[in-house]
Amino acid sequence: NRRTDVSIHSAIEAFQHAIDRDPSYALAWSGMADAYCMLGFMNASPPKEARDRGVEAVKRALALDPNLAEAHVAQGNLLGIYDWNWDQALGSFRRALELNPNSAEAHYSYSKALATIGKIDEAIPEMQKAISLDPLAMIMQISLSWELSVAGRKQESDAVYAAAEKLDPNFQWLSILHSWKLEGDGHPAEAVKLLEASVAKNDNPIARGELGHAYGMTGNRAKAAEIARDLEKRATKGYISPFDLSRAYEGAGQREKALMAMERAADERSPMVVFLREEPIFHEFLGEPRFHSLLHRLNLE
Repeated sequence: NRRTDVSIHSAIEAFQHAIDRDPSYALAWSGMADAYCMLGFMNASPPKEARDRGVEAVKRALALDPNLAEAHVAQGNLLGIYDWNWDQALGSFRRALELNPNSAEAHYSYSKALATIGKIDEAIPEMQKAISLDPLAMIMQISLSWELSVAGRKQESDAVYAAAEKLDPNFQWLSILHSWKLEGDGHPAEAVKLLEASVAKNDNPIARGELGHAYGMTGNRAKAAEIARDLEKRATKGYISPFDLSRAYEGAGQREKALMAMERAADERSPMVVFLREEPIFHEFLGEPRFHSLLHRLNLE
């Protein structure tokens, strides 16, 4: 739930300890599937590898307990985030909610899938229900803020963000998702400040790529290009998602490189590409036929 590379690896290790002690413990297998699903979101390892390990774990969980709600949630996330099979993903979430109507994770994941395919008005009540069941879950708070923003309910979005910030100001996805809103509202300089502070606390490639884009929005393409070069250099030593590179390239005004990198991100099944349809900041690509081809690949157009 901390949604960091380090915390998710710690979770995987803990779930593995549980499985080693009891290989028939379905909930541990389901938790392992969740952890690998989220690991791909961190862009810390090749997403296809995270996806495959998650699929293997969720199959074990469902074989052990077909009526485990958590396993159906994990299966739905993998089907949507990595396979872009939105109909089956929604079916998995609905089955999870039949099994456990009070599963915060089921309502949350169902909401995210609905939002991804453009059903924002249906998504918001599901996220609100998730938060009512788990009010301390930061990812749910910031996701509600994002959904309200996309729905044009700006004041409500700001209020939810402010409450989330008080709850945990160091949660890294606060700055990333809120920076999109700031840029979309015409406040890129504020987005830069937010992301600079985030990078200073936790210098991860996701925030760095977003910072490159924000620099570009303020007109500082030189700084954006500098970040793009830094990410390219890091990519020679370890995994860097093309999605993060795409964000920096776009900030640097390198549109062709940005599109190519985004296409590579889809090839690698980067979970971040699922934001492309609904998040307004990506609408800067709407005039590009290749962008629409990409949305078609994602089953979002």
